[in-house]
Amino acid sequence: MKESMASDSLIRKALDSESRMHILRSLIRRRKTQSELAKELSLASPTILQHLSILLDAGLIYKIDEGRKWKYYALTEKGRKLMGVKENPIPIRSIVLFAFALILISSSLYMLFFNMPPQVQRKEAPSDVRLVAFPQSQLEEQPAEDYTIVYYLLIVIGIISLILAIYIYLKEKKN
Repeated sequence: MKESMASDSLIRKALDSESRMHILRSLIRRRKTQSELAKELSLASPTILQHLSILLDAGLIYKIDEGRKWKYYALTEKGRKLMGVKENPIPIRSIVLFAFALILISSSLYMLFFNMPPQVQRKEAPSDVRLVAFPQSQLEEQPAEDYTIVYYLLIVIGIISLILAIYIYLKEKKN
C-alpha cells in the first residue's frame, strides 16, 4: 500500500510540470535523445536531464542504452496508458516493404512457372517468299530469350525484402 502511494506521489510530481508534460507528449511519436528534447522544447540540456530523471523515477519513461554515444528515452507502458496512447500500430515502412516483397515474389513465381517462354523458337520462311530468297541460316533453330535467372533473382530480392520488413516490424514493436 505504501509503495502504491509513493508511486502515485511520484507520478503526481512528474505530471505537475508543463515541461515534463511536453516531454511525454513528444515521446508519444517516437523515442528521442536528451539533446533532441532540449532543442524541441528550447530548454537547457541539464534542465531536460532533471525532468527526465523525475519521469524515470515515476516509471513513465525508460532509458535505452544501446552502447553508443546517444541514450534514448521512450514511454513505458504506464506512460503510454497515462498519455492515452493506444497499442503501437504497425510501422508503415514495414507494411510497404512487406507488400513490395509479396508482389515481387508472387509476380516472379507467376512468370517463372505459368508464363515461361519456350526454350527454342523456330523461324519459318514466309509462305509467299521462295526458299532461295530466305537464307538457310535464318531458318535454323534459335534459342529464345531465357529470363529464368532474372525471375530467380527477383524472388531472392523479394525474400530479402520480406525478411527486412519483418525485422523492421519487430524492431519497432520492441521500441
